[in-house]
Amino acid sequence: MNEIDVTIGFNNTLVILSSDHGTSEIPEYMSSLGFQAGRLDARELIARGNASLQKQFSPHRNYINAFWNPGFFLDSKTIADLRLNAESVSSVLASEMNLINGIALAVTREDLMTGNLPDIPELNALRRSFHPKRSGDVLIIQSPFWHLYHDPNVYKAMHGSPYAYDNHVPIFLAGPGIPMGVIFRPVHVESLAATVALFLGISPPSGSNPSTLLEVFGHNP
Repeated sequence: MNEIDVTIGFNNTLVILSSDHGTSEIPEYMSSLGFQAGRLDARELIARGNASLQKQFSPHRNYINAFWNPGFFLDSKTIADLRLNAESVSSVLASEMNLINGIALAVTREDLMTGNLPDIPELNALRRSFHPKRSGDVLIIQSPFWHLYHDPNVYKAMHGSPYAYDNHVPIFLAGPGIPMGVIFRPVHVESLAATVALFLGISPPSGSNPSTLLEVFGHNP
């Protein structure tokens, strides 16, 4: 910062500070405080999911290829060989996952793509992270303070949930003409691109959120 001040000058500098995510507390610590918390083991989830699918369909095949937070990826060859409907397989797996302690909600990719889901913040966050060609076939949201990763022991704590401890991050802007103040309203990190573009007097990126942080320019939203 001193080097920027000397070589460029803060009158010619826009400073932005933020973060891509927050993090949860260690689940064992939260459990010691009396909260329902724990670690979900992807290997156990896969085993339970396969057992449920084997009971419903053929008992001699495995149906889940892999889990990568937050999704299960089904074995398309197994589904094709058994002439099963992929949506039916996904539905059975999602129903089984919804019975597990530590899983708040499990949904299928079909539900996400057709919009057959309630309008709640947690699912809206999942919708925004869903990609139809890359995401899994069944996606899960862990309960608050539960650790979810493909290996439960790699990290003591984890991020990636839709809860406040994961998505409440700082946004700090300082520069010429920006008034001093603190904003007490919901704002979003994705508004930074449009805000910076307006500050520079250029068009915002085509894929950016069109909303701007008007307080940067001394205006009320």
